[in-house]
This record gives sequence, C-alpha cells and structure tokens, in this order.
Amino acid sequence: MAMLVRERELLAPYLQNGWRLRLLGAESLPELRPLAEEFAAATPRGEHTLWCSIVAESGAPWNELLQAVVRTGSRTREDAIRALYGEDIPLASLMVAFGKPLVSPEQVPPLLAGKMDCYFTQRPGYRITEREFRTILHDHAYVRRTWRPDKTGRAEEATEFRRAWEEGPLLGLGIRLGPFWYPAPLALPLEELPE
Repeated sequence: MAMLVRERELLAPYLQNGWRLRLLGAESLPELRPLAEEFAAATPRGEHTLWCSIVAESGAPWNELLQAVVRTGSRTREDAIRALYGEDIPLASLMVAFGKPLVSPEQVPPLLAGKMDCYFTQRPGYRITEREFRTILHDHAYVRRTWRPDKTGRAEEATEFRRAWEEGPLLGLGIRLGPFWYPAPLALPLEELPE
C-alpha cells in the first residue's frame, strides 16, 4: 500500500475521479499510522471515499470502538463514529466478500454495519470480472429494491410464485471440498417461474 502513496500514477485514478482514500484500523497497527496519514494527505478532498479496513487481530474492532467511547464519552452511534474515525461515515449498505457467507466485525466495522445487501463468491474479490461486479451492483440497486409504501395486493401477487417460496433454496448450506467449505449447489424450481 505504501507504493500507492509514493507512486503518484497509482493514485491518479482516485485523484482524477474525485475519490478520497482512507485507511481504517491503523489504531491497532501503529506501523500503519504513517500510511493512513499519507493517504489522507495525498487525497484530501473528494466527492466519494474509498474506505479500506485492516484488522490486526480478532476482537480489534471492538477494542478500538470501546476505547474511543470511553475516551470521549460518546453516547450515540454517530458520536462514536466521529470519535473512532475522526469524521462522519455513512453506514455500509453493500458487502462483496468471498469465502463462507458470514458477516463479522473483522469484515465490517461494528459501527458501520447498516442494512447491507451481501454478496459472496468463492473466488477472491480481485478475481471478480467487471460483468460480475456490474451484475452485483444492478442487483443491489434495482432487483433487491422491492419495498413499496402501499402493500395492497402484494401478498396475493406472491401466490403466483408459491412453489418458489415453498421449495426454494436454503442459502448458506455447503459441502466440504477437501479441507474447505464450498456452497452447496442450488436447485431452483425454474419451470414454475415466469420469464
């Protein structure tokens, strides 16, 4: 990561697109504090922020949070966020991860976990293709947005898809492939779903 700050051409996309780059978790890793400061100095302003989180060890996010709350006397989530991170940070609404489908404080800092749509792949995130990532973003922005203020007729509409609701997949089940967990194959009642 230090190379990002020292090699200006690697930072260029962030600067050109108006993105700030910030590093969370340096509180537990003193050797990373200078790097976090370099990121902040190199990308001081921007319309958007890319938050990178590093966790020193299991439990570190809770330790950092509790220390900040005790130090500042924070009484609200918003105050604790400012105390811990030095500024307001919006709650996370999208998570793209790999491996077993789980959410932990080591993946999403406890204060920042909002109502999240979660997506998991067995390949590391840097192996996701642009098409796959765009599909995730489309699902997050459009497909999962089914809430509507007027619920009239909503339950009745669902009866058309009754078999899918009654026999649909159980997400999170897996199989062992050697020493590793892998998602179990899913079988959807596709013949019952309209096109």
